[in-house]
Amino acid sequence: MGLVLTFLACLAQEPNAGCERIQIPWHRSPVQCMIQGQMEMARWFAEHPAYRPRGGWRCERDRQT
Repeated sequence: MGLVLTFLACLAQEPNAGCERIQIPWHRSPVQCMIQGQMEMARWFAEHPAYRPRGGWRCERDRQT
């Protein structure tokens, strides 16, 4: 079973119009996703400074596999 870390990222300049769902493949255990997911999400936002988070994160089954 493949997992993805999922969260919503919105453009800082257009928070109501420029949102997208981000899915990062997760190749570790579901428990590690729950524990480390926030750090991975923070890392993504540090690399994409034009975006801001909306809500939290989830660990989901990858529907692509």
